[in-house]
Amino acid sequence: MNQDQAAAARAVTVAHAEHAALQQELLARVARCFPRRESRATCGQRPAGLLMELENKNCWTLAEAVGHSTPDRLQHFLARACWDEQQVMAQAARWGSSH
Repeated sequence: MNQDQAAAARAVTVAHAEHAALQQELLARVARCFPRRESRATCGQRPAGLLMELENKNCWTLAEAVGHSTPDRLQHFLARACWDEQQVMAQAARWGSSH
């Protein structure tokens, strides 16, 4: 690996760590909008899957990418889970305006 490649690899690693920290900060801010910890966890996994470089993005591919054997958890989150969508959007907007 030459110096340019090593510098590029370091930059990607730092950027990934910064993005992960920002995502954790946002998830901490919206955590109380989810009455169940499973929903809170899925809330973080879904965007993580969406940010992955996948050929197709649907519940099956996202579920597999984040380590689930079936898409059931993601489908439940999207269709039936109880959480305060308005509060999540309000918290996310406040968080976004501060960054």
